[in-house]
Amino acid sequence: MNKEFWDNRYSERELAYGAAPNEFVKESLVSVAQRTFSLLDLGSGQGRNSIFAASLGYHVTAVDLSQIGLSTMMKSKTTSAGQLSIAPIAHDVTTYDLGEKKWDVVLMVFLHLPLAQRTELFRRVIRGLRFGGKVIMEAYAPRHLEMPGKGGPPVRDLLISEEELRTTFQSLNLEICREVSHLIDEGPYHQGQSVTTQLCARKSS
Repeated sequence: MNKEFWDNRYSERELAYGAAPNEFVKESLVSVAQRTFSLLDLGSGQGRNSIFAASLGYHVTAVDLSQIGLSTMMKSKTTSAGQLSIAPIAHDVTTYDLGEKKWDVVLMVFLHLPLAQRTELFRRVIRGLRFGGKVIMEAYAPRHLEMPGKGGPPVRDLLISEEELRTTFQSLNLEICREVSHLIDEGPYHQGQSVTTQLCARKSS
């Protein structure tokens, strides 16, 4: 799925994945006591999770391939109460420089990449986390292909299993790493009974 695909999707009248934040992200972020942290949202899309994180006090950097998606986010930001700290960056997440020991939180929500690309990205995410920092992600699992729910790429190799996350992020403290079957209601493109993999992992050393 290239820039043109996402520009077209984010040009539609209705928000592709709704305005509300992802439920797992919401639960994970509100449990953190201190929220003046730096947060990187990779594949931020139209910004539902970035705006929510910023409303909690996080200093957000939102990276997405689609400038149209980022523009929608910034328009939504101006209608939100209070001053929100969000820096939009139009860039391919697979080549964006995450730096080293830079981020307190990294979000990846339904960011589906080919195996080689995501393995390299996950490696750079771990390197980019500060000590005590967290990676929070949700993705469609391979078993989702057996479910009636709408969402995610219909290509098994682009879906992410619990086993893959346990292996890839084994150097982190896995606070949550699970496959869940649940009902999703996120705009027109994420709907119905689905199977996803959820991860919340902390860098302790």
